[in-house]
Amino acid sequence: MSVDDSGFSSIVLGNVDSTEWQPSAGAVVCTGRDLSSLLIEAPTQETFMNRTASEVATVLAGRHGLTPRVTATTTPISRFFEIDKEHTTLGRHHYTTTEWSLLTFLAKCEGFDLYVTGTTLVFAPPGNATPWAVKVQMNPYVSNVMDLSLHHSKTLARAISVEVLSFTAKTGKTVTGKAASGGTGKQTKADDSTKPLTYRYIFPNLSQDMANQRAKTILTDLKNHERTMSFSAPGDTALLPRTPLSLTGTGTVADQPYFADTVTRTIDFEG
Repeated sequence: MSVDDSGFSSIVLGNVDSTEWQPSAGAVVCTGRDLSSLLIEAPTQETFMNRTASEVATVLAGRHGLTPRVTATTTPISRFFEIDKEHTTLGRHHYTTTEWSLLTFLAKCEGFDLYVTGTTLVFAPPGNATPWAVKVQMNPYVSNVMDLSLHHSKTLARAISVEVLSFTAKTGKTVTGKAASGGTGKQTKADDSTKPLTYRYIFPNLSQDMANQRAKTILTDLKNHERTMSFSAPGDTALLPRTPLSLTGTGTVADQPYFADTVTRTIDFEG
């Protein structure tokens, strides 16, 4: 989001993919995407010998006229693909892929956020912005939002174990990183919820410490999806995807931090 010289806020900047004319309604519907579409539509088989993820992000941003907001990284990306950092192929990505798919994979490896806002490509750790507050008062019910709905995943409420498997062909060593979390929901043998869920992932060339950290990161991400909420509210340009949220006032365990994943905006003659 950006503010132009007129003082108006630009919610999205991008290219129109298609238009639809509805003569009976006197309407034209435009459908498009933000400027990440430039990288989504750019196939690549390019090699990035000894480049880091941040260097790749900077190169690809500049290639499409985007301003890079990139946090520097130090690990050569070949470590994510091959046994030898001097290798010139992208391993699993040596087949035709897209520049966006490559950046998405690198962001996952680094634990970074990846998105395009306006003409800026962001490749950086998750930020710590001021939360957008959702406030509730019970009995009688009063809230600063409408149609508040709280969701609880009983599957993710179970005990969860994450295993990250890694093998380094150069040394012949295999490591397994582990992280676990106890269940938070009511568990009964009848619904089989007493059995922990195990998620397994494979990442090449990780040390034991790196595998353990990756397992903790994945576990945190999984548990962050245990509780979600949705609501409607008056238009606020400060509320964007990735904006942190806080819910207070229900007097339950649902009062906790959240992150906005999807924001849908509507405007018409009545509102």
